[in-house]
Amino acid sequence: MGIIRQLRSRRFAVTFIVLISISLVLATVIPQTSSLSEAELFLLRSDHPELTEFIKITGLDHVYTTWWFLGIVLLFSLNIALSLSDRIRITIKQLQDDSPLKPEQIERLHFNHILTLPDGVDVGIKRDVSNVISGLSYRIKEYPDGLSASKGRFGLWSVSIFHGSMLIILMGILISSLTKFSGNIEISEGQMFNGEKEEFIKKGYGVLRLEPDINFSLLLKKFNAEYWDAEHPKLYRSVIDVVENGSTVLSKNVEMNEPLRYKGFSFYQLKYHGYSASLSKRDKSTENEIQGYVNFPYQERYAGIISKEFTIPQTNFRARLRFDVAYPDIMAVTVLSGNTPIWDGVVPKGGGVNLGKSNLIFNGIVKWTGIYVSRDYGVPVVYSGFVLLIIAVFSITFIVPKKLWIVYDNNRIIIGAKIIRDREAFKEEFEGIINKIKGHLP
Repeated sequence: MGIIRQLRSRRFAVTFIVLISISLVLATVIPQTSSLSEAELFLLRSDHPELTEFIKITGLDHVYTTWWFLGIVLLFSLNIALSLSDRIRITIKQLQDDSPLKPEQIERLHFNHILTLPDGVDVGIKRDVSNVISGLSYRIKEYPDGLSASKGRFGLWSVSIFHGSMLIILMGILISSLTKFSGNIEISEGQMFNGEKEEFIKKGYGVLRLEPDINFSLLLKKFNAEYWDAEHPKLYRSVIDVVENGSTVLSKNVEMNEPLRYKGFSFYQLKYHGYSASLSKRDKSTENEIQGYVNFPYQERYAGIISKEFTIPQTNFRARLRFDVAYPDIMAVTVLSGNTPIWDGVVPKGGGVNLGKSNLIFNGIVKWTGIYVSRDYGVPVVYSGFVLLIIAVFSITFIVPKKLWIVYDNNRIIIGAKIIRDREAFKEEFEGIINKIKGHLP
């Protein structure tokens, strides 16, 4: 019981808030593995080997999926859950408490006033007082010697709603840390992404390492990049079709801040990579054809000649491609057997190179881009928590619970009020209530 009492204390709540805040700062300052390319990771390990090893051991390179971060979030959730149970119990007790107060109890309230009648309080005056209070939208409960009235009762739930919203947000964070999946893909114009494991160039998982079940395909129909000037990009835009069972079910323009969302997955425009050569290897005897893409090295801005060497599938040959961005419809090709060139020349779009048993066909130049794939079951939970948090803040700010008591004591009308906050603002309202009651007295 002592541990439970400590866990529900405000001291522990503040401690957990500080620890989570420090964790968020560390995750922001220290590059996280999921956000770094393999080249960036290699450079970091080369330049700072000891620091990198320390970060790896402590999990500071994947803060949100470490056991210690999940432990902090879980304990903080328990702290809030215990506080929430206390607040709900208190609120229910406040809502159910309509018991009358004695005259001496009302006189001790911060807001109180006594009206004296020379002839005593009769039934007609009681009825008039009750009508005044109900006309001010108070909920009334009458007794033989008085009444109690309340207003803004929903405001009693404000703190409970606030605690509940924080608990939901933390649950969303836990769900995200356990089940989240992210990955990077590279795709060219005209190329199809089918959600296979090998199509991802990089993947990140939550603690449970759940594999995504992508039962649809994406087709990059077109890609375009616009620049403010020679170095600063204005926007990257991909036109992507969602394909299921061979039919297009959705087409969307995907930009840096406008992702494609489908079946729980989000596809974000990551960055602009550049150019690819669309190639085919066509067998002369069977007419079988293998089509693929050769990606040229990424550059900030493309100018002049760029080159790429690759192995031609199902052959012993290698090919070196040289491409001038000013002439997109031709390709300089050198075919190598070992280190010996066996063919060297320029191939127009639609043309090919004789490889003996097959032809290497140049289909043209297409643009390619990087797409970030994300599936996070915790996001809708976190969003719902923030919606509830907004409701709580609205309630705390604008809905103030108020309670009135009126006791008829012989020739006296004793009026008292209690309010949780905003006493100065309520002072004018309380004086107005007194004046309205006075206006109905003889």
